[in-house]
Amino acid sequence: MPKILFGSNLYKFAKFESEDELERSVVKFSGAIFGEKTVYFDIKRRVRARKGDLGAVPDGYLISLIGGSPKLFIVENEISAHDELKIGQQLMKYQATFKEGQYKTKTVLQEEIKSSESVRKALERLLKETSFPNVSELLDDVIFRQQPGYVVVIDEASERLREVLKVLELPPEVIEIRKYVEGNQVIYHFSDFEFAEVKKSTSKGVRSFAEVDTIVCPARPEGFKQVFLAQNRWYAVRISAAMIPQIKYIAIYETRPYSGIRWIGYVQEIKPYEDTDKFEITLSKRERLEKPLKLTADEKKKGVAPMGPRYTKMDLIKKAKNLGDIF
Repeated sequence: MPKILFGSNLYKFAKFESEDELERSVVKFSGAIFGEKTVYFDIKRRVRARKGDLGAVPDGYLISLIGGSPKLFIVENEISAHDELKIGQQLMKYQATFKEGQYKTKTVLQEEIKSSESVRKALERLLKETSFPNVSELLDDVIFRQQPGYVVVIDEASERLREVLKVLELPPEVIEIRKYVEGNQVIYHFSDFEFAEVKKSTSKGVRSFAEVDTIVCPARPEGFKQVFLAQNRWYAVRISAAMIPQIKYIAIYETRPYSGIRWIGYVQEIKPYEDTDKFEITLSKRERLEKPLKLTADEKKKGVAPMGPRYTKMDLIKKAKNLGDIF
């Protein structure tokens, strides 16, 4: 069993006693789990008595303003004792019925904002960082004009669960949260919310995530020739599942000796890659840039070259003179 040594205290792994206990932990520590620029709506608590009314009611909703543009996430909190297939079926139901329940979704969120002072204040604080004049228009944007993202928070993600989730049209992000105890003290260990990690790898020239349409991936010469050029695809790419619907292009940064971008691809499909948490990108066509972007000596010293996937927009690539112009 895993253990955590914190100071002089040894914390031992302990299972959540129930899904309700896990949910309470998610609600209490939502800011730490999802990030400061998010607001968590504990919807299951509010609508549990009339759950059939909306057709498919998740455990919670999350509104994120990470990266400057709001996005809605549907959150399902689970414990690993539950059947993985039923978890997948529940998420499939959310995806299939979201559009028909958009107006009721807005009503439920507005009711929570009205009844919860902490939710209202948190959302009003974040609203100041957007161009929306009021909360109602922000909700209209994330509910009616965008596809939602999906998140599963679970104490342990089995391989079977990951296989089940792969068949969904919009694969969810999976966050594992584990509990450790020492006497009456409890600490939690949880994995990253990948959507929040996107912020660290997004070009400074992109004002908000809504502008992102391109992922830049580094590639060694052999893999670039054998896979991207020969097979019209690129695989084992770590992408936030919530970003997939808006990724239209992939740009390949060829590592030494070329050190630059000279090829882009048009995305045909992005799907889970084998038995991993990564994705495979299939291309409809490739295109060689008229003005390749080379890494300059000064940019090399500054560490501009991407070491992993980066997000940007194709307009920046087409207008750039050097590699650093897109990051």
